[in-house]
Amino acid sequence: TLDEAAIERLRVSAAHYVANAKRFKAKLTVV
Repeated sequence: TLDEAAIERLRVSAAHYVANAKRFKAKLTVV
C-alpha cells in the first residue's frame, strides 16, 4: 500500500493537474 507521503503527493499533483486543466479550458473559451 502507499504510505502517507506518497498519497499526499498524489493528492497534491492531482489537484494541481485539475487546476491547470481548468485554467487551460478557460483560456481556450476566452480565445
